[in-house]
Amino acid sequence: THPPHDYYRVIPRTLDSLSDQLGPWNNVVLWLDIEFSELPALQGAEQLLDRTLMINLETYSHLALSEIIPLLLGHGLMLYRMWNVGATPGKDAQDYIFIRVPK
Repeated sequence: THPPHDYYRVIPRTLDSLSDQLGPWNNVVLWLDIEFSELPALQGAEQLLDRTLMINLETYSHLALSEIIPLLLGHGLMLYRMWNVGATPGKDAQDYIFIRVPK
């Protein structure tokens, strides 16, 4: 283990670039719990979202949902249900499940 004062250099990658390099990924299921970075992550997955079947997205109810829901609808993913509401005392986080809209 490393003391908390250690730092690591991380090269940011989009989900699309990872799929291009390591995939292509098809019939994708995403589970995103990335503390306030949900919208940028989804914006970096524009191509991958078209091949995504389901997303579990943990987010804070007042953050970015007004942008996330239309973004996902534009890729054929609809809000199916909300769950895990209030699971962590003192946090306003919950999970949202989005599923592919049947054609």
